[in-house]
Amino acid sequence: MTGAAAFLAPLVRRSRTSLGAAMPSRTFVRDGLSSSRQSAVDYAEAHVMNPNSEYPFYDSDTQSDCANFASQVLAAGGFSQIMSRDSLNDPNDNDPNAWFSAYDENLFGRDWEDSRTWTYAPSLLRFILTNDGSRGGPRGKLSGGFRRDSIDTVPDPNLPSKMGLQPGDLIFYDHGDGETPDGRMDHVAVYVGKDWVTMPDGTRVWGDVVDMHTSNRRHEPWWLPKYDSSNVPIDYLFAHMTYPGEG
Repeated sequence: MTGAAAFLAPLVRRSRTSLGAAMPSRTFVRDGLSSSRQSAVDYAEAHVMNPNSEYPFYDSDTQSDCANFASQVLAAGGFSQIMSRDSLNDPNDNDPNAWFSAYDENLFGRDWEDSRTWTYAPSLLRFILTNDGSRGGPRGKLSGGFRRDSIDTVPDPNLPSKMGLQPGDLIFYDHGDGETPDGRMDHVAVYVGKDWVTMPDGTRVWGDVVDMHTSNRRHEPWWLPKYDSSNVPIDYLFAHMTYPGEG
């Protein structure tokens, strides 16, 4: 399905119960997406500006919501949550092999627990790259990367898709803040397809866009121009996921 019909497909609010020559229209070309990947993209579109109240929302000086949102998108695409517990039967938040956001059934614990791999971008990336998929959690691999050394470096508006990303994949960002990036990811966004984007010279082109939290932005150009003026150099890592049913 292409054109307006693809965009107007109903968006599904997921429950928390489960662990050419012609100018294109304002939509995505989603031909060939698996049903699980499509569900992930639909969730991102439904909740990027309207956070799902069935999850916590983190927007403070000490914690942002970017990885929490990305993890929700992956879960909506069918990846299974993986919870582990410590000796007191509390959810083990720091287990690098766990990935969850769930109610704490232990009366002596908090009402809700998230694993660090769910809410912290560096831990989420590490989990994705090391998880073998045997327990159903998200797994993927890096399909490429890019360093923007200067605000004057003009990004390719379609670099993520050229690097093999599909809607539902993730882009991780390591902000240098004027220094060499330290290798620890500072942010993550969900690649959702294409839309009109504004280039540094003011021209409008058809390019790759992301949905993201903190701040909540829909169809932001993948290189995040609202943020890069003070953050360059920036390293971008493109993570291609293997969604359930994709082999």
